Amino acid sequence: MTLCRRGMPEFFRHYDPMYHPQDTLLLLDYPAPEFDRALEGIDAIYNYLACIDKEQSYLRQFPRGSVIRSLRNYHTQYEQLFESVSELFMRNSK
Repeated sequence: MTLCRRGMPEFFRHYDPMYHPQDTLLLLDYPAPEFDRALEGIDAIYNYLACIDKEQSYLRQFPRGSVIRSLRNYHTQYEQLFESVSELFMRNSK
């Protein structure tokens, strides 16, 4: 998964903790469920990572094969979609 491969490094490349910690130059390449877009700067990063961690904890409750099977039933190239894996899984595993 390309989770955060572009957005996170780009954020830290321009992040200025001393003079502009509130600035959020954040281009995330994964839509994390429950992410609070009202947050700024490092608070946004922390919230984003917490949301990703929560999503991963949820998905780990299920066998990996059943998660992937459900996602492939939705779309054969689900990895290329700009959608939350956990939300896709919840919608398509019923």
